[in-house]
Amino acid sequence: MTNELDIELNRLLESLSMASEKMSDVLKMEHEYLTKYNREGLLTIIDEKKQLGQLTETQTRTLHKHLTQKGVANGVYGLKKHLKSLTGSDDDQLLTLWLNIESLIEKNKTYNERNGAIVELNRKHAQRSLDVLRGQTGSPVSETYGADGYTQKEKNTRNISIV
Repeated sequence: MTNELDIELNRLLESLSMASEKMSDVLKMEHEYLTKYNREGLLTIIDEKKQLGQLTETQTRTLHKHLTQKGVANGVYGLKKHLKSLTGSDDDQLLTLWLNIESLIEKNKTYNERNGAIVELNRKHAQRSLDVLRGQTGSPVSETYGADGYTQKEKNTRNISIV
């Protein structure tokens, strides 16, 4: 690689690395807020998470475009292979930086999937609670015990509470 390419590539990779590390921190905070039911905390980081997502997406596109313009086969997707084929301490440093970014991306994906699962579980719980309050149990007919001790089918038409 030329020195000019190394300098620009290093700048782009460091920028992407910093954004990925910030995203990792935000996703860890999000997990903490989700597990502690801290609604206010979640509201404070929602915009930051969205901005960091957009930033990393933009930086990845910029990096990909830069690499393809400099002749790196497959851009971002071929960067690891390209860096492994080069020799020199600068190239080793770039490879280490790229491998760190890949690791952060995988961690962030795992964190995001875990947080999404918690959100979905909370959503389902809230929906079931609302259904119960509306007198719905998930089936069109429910069974209750009559005076004789046997079950009897009854249509769900009553609300438990009226707000």
